Amino acid sequence: PDTAHKADTLAQEINRGIQQHAIVQHETYGKLYAYEVDGLGNSLLMDDANVPSLMSIPYLGYKHYDPEIYANTRRFILSRDNPTYQKSKTPIRISTATTTSTASITNNEPQFIEGYGSPHMNAAIRHNIWPMSLAVQGLTSDDVEEKIRLIGTLVGTTGGTGWMHESFDVDDPSRFTRTWFCWADSLFAELVMSITDECPRNKKQPPYKILEWRDPVKME
Repeated sequence: PDTAHKADTLAQEINRGIQQHAIVQHETYGKLYAYEVDGLGNSLLMDDANVPSLMSIPYLGYKHYDPEIYANTRRFILSRDNPTYQKSKTPIRISTATTTSTASITNNEPQFIEGYGSPHMNAAIRHNIWPMSLAVQGLTSDDVEEKIRLIGTLVGTTGGTGWMHESFDVDDPSRFTRTWFCWADSLFAELVMSITDECPRNKKQPPYKILEWRDPVKME
């Protein structure tokens, strides 16, 4: 009980800190969640591809987040205003064929690759995107078409290995770090499941709901 009380107290302190210091006003996007703050009024606006991340807020079950502020933050993350955002210089041909019980896509046309990566990978691949961030983007979206597009991008940027990597070069997906990365593989599998009827669920609910089946104990 003492440990649980300490954990609850700490959680409340962290949440107060977020509400008081980590919400900042942006001239373009409105109120955003900052990636880092110092409690003195200074903040860093970006997101990192690793998890936990700002993108993953609803996926991780943070129940106190503001949906409007999260939506603004998401728009910022998926824009050039985010320092870790990348978009390929030219369209790249990535052959993708994705079929699920509810949707099927085949795309052999050159397309721009876009997403975001992590600064700590810049030494290896300066303009990097992480498959993990693409998967989390899909898992936190209610748009089936967005999910399908991201699955196609993930399938088409494995460098021919068929495995998810830690990161890849936005202009040359055959350059990547980590030949295989189980965490990213698992997130990819969950993303695919999120557009099928394979996720265990309450039959009264839509086919997939974040956190509905991930933990046997309902998160309050």
